[in-house]
Amino acid sequence: MLIISNLEITTATDDDIRKIILAGTNILRHNFSQYPIEAHIDYLRRAHKINTELNAKVFHLIDLPRNKVRLGDFNLKLFAVRENEEFIMKSASFSPDCNEFIPINLENLGEKVQINQTVTLGDGEIAVQVIDIVDKNTIKIHTLNTGLIRFMAGFNLPNIGHDDECMLSLYNDILEKTAEFEPRYLTVPSMNKKTEEKFRQLPALQNARFLRKLNIVAKISTPDGVENIEKICDDDFFQMIMINRGGLGVNLPFEKYGLIQQRLIAVAKKYNKPVILSSHMLDSTVNNYVPSRADICNLTEAVQNGIFAVSLEQESNLNKRSVYPISVAKKIIAAAKAGL
Repeated sequence: MLIISNLEITTATDDDIRKIILAGTNILRHNFSQYPIEAHIDYLRRAHKINTELNAKVFHLIDLPRNKVRLGDFNLKLFAVRENEEFIMKSASFSPDCNEFIPINLENLGEKVQINQTVTLGDGEIAVQVIDIVDKNTIKIHTLNTGLIRFMAGFNLPNIGHDDECMLSLYNDILEKTAEFEPRYLTVPSMNKKTEEKFRQLPALQNARFLRKLNIVAKISTPDGVENIEKICDDDFFQMIMINRGGLGVNLPFEKYGLIQQRLIAVAKKYNKPVILSSHMLDSTVNNYVPSRADICNLTEAVQNGIFAVSLEQESNLNKRSVYPISVAKKIIAAAKAGL
């Protein structure tokens, strides 16, 4: 089983990159959801250089952003909230202080929500409820639980996103600018049929240099992806599937998620498509020395199910000791393979 890691690209030093490669990372994930393309290219260039210097065989995974609404940016990157606190949310790309307002990257926010509507943030870490619509760009909410709000986290409004043509243009730009690094994996989010047909014909995707060693991965994170899993796995365009546990956890009834994951894995096996499990694999290692028993069992079961790779996201991205989750994952994987 391979280990996928990603770091906070604006704060990761060359030494950080070197450490996670030496710790045993097999694939570096580059999530293009959160920063301008130029910032990712700078990080890719540094990582590629260090990988070459170390004579390591760490591959790059380009993770294309889903067409979804996200929070904007703010100075502290993480904002602590407590249950039943009230805040203002506004249509904006940046806020200097979330106590003043929390930015949402969506025009006319007040026209897209309803009073008493509940919206989850990120992978469901925080839920908020709309209590007032102040104007077309401004709403008032109260929090339903205590926790941390992360910049650029998903603002999970169903069936609302950005213009498809704008997303296709963004995808082509990402593919053009990352081709020089010869990424080994490309995750493709769920799209409607018309948009996906256009995606397959993107000029950058037809680039022979880009496609030479590329594995195209279908990212399953929505109910449509679950419903169409047989069709996706039967499609030769996709060499692998990624089960995005974070996205599925907020887009489907959480109590059914375990059964849904089992079905997705079973269908992928039926079509001989390798599976990547993404997010919430070893979250307990962010703060704990000994991982939770649930995380240990979770990763052990993944090994026993023949999962191709697991993606450590928050575990490495938010963790100041980002090497530790990798070492924990390696120990659990080795033990699971060895058996009792």
